[in-house]
Amino acid sequence: MSPDNEGKKTTILVVDDEEPIRFLCEDLLASLNYEVVTVPDGEAAMAMLGERDDIDIVISDLRMPGIDGLEVTRRVRTEYPSVDVIVLTGFASIESAVESMKLGAADFIRKPFNLNTLISSVSKLVERRNIGTQADEEGADKEPSMDNLLKSKLKELDELKNEFITITSHELLTPLTPISGYIDTLRDGGLGELTNDQREALDTVHREIEKLRSHIRNLLSIRDLQGAGMKFELAPTDLRELMADAVRQVASVAAERNVSVRTEASGDLEITTDPEKLTAVAVELLSNAVKFNSEGGEITVAIKREGASISVVVGDDGIGIEETDLPQIFEKFYQIHRGDTRNYEGIGIGLTVARGIVEALGGTIDVSSVRDK
Repeated sequence: MSPDNEGKKTTILVVDDEEPIRFLCEDLLASLNYEVVTVPDGEAAMAMLGERDDIDIVISDLRMPGIDGLEVTRRVRTEYPSVDVIVLTGFASIESAVESMKLGAADFIRKPFNLNTLISSVSKLVERRNIGTQADEEGADKEPSMDNLLKSKLKELDELKNEFITITSHELLTPLTPISGYIDTLRDGGLGELTNDQREALDTVHREIEKLRSHIRNLLSIRDLQGAGMKFELAPTDLRELMADAVRQVASVAAERNVSVRTEASGDLEITTDPEKLTAVAVELLSNAVKFNSEGGEITVAIKREGASISVVVGDDGIGIEETDLPQIFEKFYQIHRGDTRNYEGIGIGLTVARGIVEALGGTIDVSSVRDK
């Protein structure tokens, strides 16, 4: 369909902090008889929308300094509901692309994009807008269903995200195997005796490799939990023994920070669960308790039966959590930003995985805390 609607050119605003992308979009779309204006950031985009009332479509990058593409989408859909938004997303901003679609973005284009993809996305949106205008004039329902379009795009983004996680995890895990092998050989003295300094250096490298493995496993777990692809192997499990095993796994890290672990367990603590995955949850909770604890602090693990259920409570006397942070603590990639937590490691997915596993196994998990306790 022609970009014109009853003689009026469709006006497109391109928002991207990369000048070559702006020039590419402007040249291509202008050659197809669209009117195109470009700006380098979200603040300039909102100013342009305030100055002009003829903009029909905004094409916005998601990752920009200042006002990012997610905020641009939210504000455009709120303040200028007749304006449609197409977002440009790379692998690194897939989560934001999902959020932008939920906020009302009409489409997304994956970076780096080819010209046909951009042309197709814009032309389909212009056609939908024209159909919607005609339907409004005739008093008919808009076609096609925007709900169905949104579901389709969200599914496409979800598949793109899972593809990214799978490819990236594979590429990261593959070189770790020979690296770990050589490190273990060196640590065992297979290539000659080591000095104490050399052994300590290799032990540090080994720990960092295991941290990286843990991050990758968590990413894959998120993918599997969201796609219902995680498999569970249920078996009778004594939670007293399971937690003791988890404590052993974090013992060396706890010793480095002079953190002690005290366990209290009473009653019949056997349940049917997946012991391997629940152990991973326990290790995550204990690792967090060590990481955010005070030097020389204590971790308490209380396990007890409460009717038909068993409760496991992991507590510490570390830095605590602000009340405002509690609702987000289990969200993906969420990390507390406080002056005393800037140097703590992690990418903010361990607790997300823990919650997913616990809930998939029929349990519940939550947090209670105050700052500095």
